[in-house]
Amino acid sequence: MNKSAWFGDHEFQIHFPSEWKVSVNDNKSAEANVLNDNEITSAFMNPIGSQTIKKLAEGKSEAVIIFDDLSRPTPVKQIVPFVLRELKEGGIDEDHIRFVAALGAHGFMTRHGFAEKLGEDILTRFEIFNHNAFQHLDRLGETSRNTPVFINQEVMSCDLKIGIGSINPHRLATFGGGAKIIMPGVSGIETIYSHHGLLVGLANKKINPTMGFGLNRVNTNEARADIEEVARIAQLDIKIDALVNPHREMVGLYVGDFVAEHRKGCELAAHLYETPLTTECDIVVANSYPVDDEAMKVTSVINGSLKEGGDVVLITNSPEGQMSLRHYISCRFGRNYDKCLYSNGDIYPKAKRLFILSDYPSRNDSDEFGPREKVISTKSWDEILKELTNTYGSNAKVAVYPHCLEYPKNSS
Repeated sequence: MNKSAWFGDHEFQIHFPSEWKVSVNDNKSAEANVLNDNEITSAFMNPIGSQTIKKLAEGKSEAVIIFDDLSRPTPVKQIVPFVLRELKEGGIDEDHIRFVAALGAHGFMTRHGFAEKLGEDILTRFEIFNHNAFQHLDRLGETSRNTPVFINQEVMSCDLKIGIGSINPHRLATFGGGAKIIMPGVSGIETIYSHHGLLVGLANKKINPTMGFGLNRVNTNEARADIEEVARIAQLDIKIDALVNPHREMVGLYVGDFVAEHRKGCELAAHLYETPLTTECDIVVANSYPVDDEAMKVTSVINGSLKEGGDVVLITNSPEGQMSLRHYISCRFGRNYDKCLYSNGDIYPKAKRLFILSDYPSRNDSDEFGPREKVISTKSWDEILKELTNTYGSNAKVAVYPHCLEYPKNSS
């Protein structure tokens, strides 16, 4: 398995007693063919529901390339050269191109993050800005679902808006990607809170019933519809969405209108990322790579596999800690008060114990995943295995999920 995405991508191994019944549950993305340059070029030359970037650039004066942060596995620096070539051929030179990190309510990216996402060459040639959800916003009205629309001023100052992201399973929006590069990507905090808190239902902990996994939910998901309405208001011109394997290599690429390309990409995503579950397991081992800083993404497969009173091993190796510690609407900012949508309930209610295997342990991270009395954090797999062996002896049923680009098979 791998750990520490964007921070070395180290390989590591875990082992189990030979008598245990262990199933490794992977999905088809691990076996998919990686795209070559000709296939990437073809996606740009044949956009879905849109003109090419070159054609869109003709007659335009200022371009912005909006890209996602390290909490998403998109290999942006592999995509950017194709975008820049199209812009040059369309008549926009480098001095009229800038990059904006679509942080939403996430914390700022550092130089390390920019270099990992964009490459050193881009850092030396172009201006790169972090999105600020609290300042420098344009008010553009509101959606039909009463979400106020505040959008990054730098983005709105450009007459050509290009987004780069990826399509991955998402427990609320069904799949990420598409218009999410705008909302929450470059939206104001009022927009994000209204959408996440009120429409999705995180504020009162009553999740909108249209949320959830599964291809059949994409077109009926109210969160997705609201997100896309925000992007239309903001006039996102074109979106590029990658599908990746567990090593963040592109196995699919969709370019075009942010709804049309997204729906087409979701068809492949549903095929690649749907993961079979082994149920009623004594032990579930789940690795959050390649999204180490959002280990919550493995919650569904863990809860679908674990038996009552079983044990969970959560592997998460982000040097920066969990994104929830750097998220302005879901982060706790003190001991006795919460900020907006923070919640630290028992997310694995069937688990007797939750072992967190991490090279970067912290109490704050541990508090995100469950009651302190049942969370055990360690850097050592051998320590965990000793505890599990003492409990289960020579008879244990184990499910292993080696990465988090997955959602449970047969999700409704």
